[in-house]
Amino acid sequence: MVATLLGAAAIGATVGAMLMVRSHRRATADLQARAAAVESRARLLEAQLASHQLVLQSMTTGIVALDEQQRIVSMNAAAERLFGIPGGSARGRLLPEVVRAPEVHRFVNDAIAAGGSARREITLDSASAGILQLAAEPMLDPRGTPAGLLIAADDVTAERRLEAMRSDFAANVSHELRTPITNIKGYVETLLDIGWEDPGRAQQFLGVIRDNARRLAQLVEDILSLSSLEQRQVHRRLQFEPVELRELVTGVLDEMQGTAEAREIQLMNEVPEGLTVTGSKSLLGQAVVNLVQNAVQYSAPRTTVRVRAEASGGQCTMSVHDQGPGIAAKHLPRLFERFYRVDHGRSREAGGTGLGLAIVKHIAMVHGGKVSVESELGRGSTFTIQLPKDQRQVELAA
Repeated sequence: MVATLLGAAAIGATVGAMLMVRSHRRATADLQARAAAVESRARLLEAQLASHQLVLQSMTTGIVALDEQQRIVSMNAAAERLFGIPGGSARGRLLPEVVRAPEVHRFVNDAIAAGGSARREITLDSASAGILQLAAEPMLDPRGTPAGLLIAADDVTAERRLEAMRSDFAANVSHELRTPITNIKGYVETLLDIGWEDPGRAQQFLGVIRDNARRLAQLVEDILSLSSLEQRQVHRRLQFEPVELRELVTGVLDEMQGTAEAREIQLMNEVPEGLTVTGSKSLLGQAVVNLVQNAVQYSAPRTTVRVRAEASGGQCTMSVHDQGPGIAAKHLPRLFERFYRVDHGRSREAGGTGLGLAIVKHIAMVHGGKVSVESELGRGSTFTIQLPKDQRQVELAA
């Protein structure tokens, strides 16, 4: 009987131990499963965080997150660039310690006072001066409680400068158009008043009207040309072909020969035979016409205008040199701006619209090239167009 009881107790103990082992194994497996789930969740959160950070750092909009004490919680690379801050040095510091721009601090304080939302455009006075469009929104914690401020900053400097250029261009166009229109209107009204009793005077008035009508037509043509050249993807609409430069220049000089002879100016074609570039023959011809026309108009009698060209290192350089009065150094940086004139009175007398050199610059840009000028008072001027010989790289970049 005792033996039976002892045996039963031993069996019971064994079964209990086995149950405990199984329970422990189940608990261990459960813990392992939970640990694996936690680890998987952590990896997922890390991947999401890395993805968010990648998006944040790739943004062109500057993002700054501030806590309630205006301490920087986060700042992306765009914000560091806009505010001129060394990479990674801002986190944990107070905004006024890092961003030394009073306009930014006033904006943040005003945004906080307004409940967190604000919009403003500011101009930075620092070394990284520019125009910024700022926007602020409250930063909320997971419970929806305000925990700071989120600021977005966009650099709108280029857009504002473009708007200013467009505004200036519109004002200049209005001014330039008004002059010939006023002249035409005035002389027509005078002619109607005096009648045709004096044929000589009437003929004189008609000549003035004709000249102003021509100037008006040329101005409109130049504006349309410039507008066309400034359009996006203009490169794709052009027919590019091999252009033999000596032949091109010969055609231009033949066209200008009568005007040059009237002013006793000699035209010299010094472009070597066989030199070609790939481009728009009509546009390149227009650029050369504009440069030669300027050289003839502003040169003194019995001087020479020379057109030269050479190729080097995949580039072709074409230049127009005159023996005119030269241009003061202070004017050179602005010569290729629209409507910029060194001598307003003389330019109008010569029939210029003030757009010729701007058109030359844009023609060069359409071909992936650039323009430049060298001049010295009393020594003449040299205007140069530099173009790539092979337009395939330009087409790929366009």
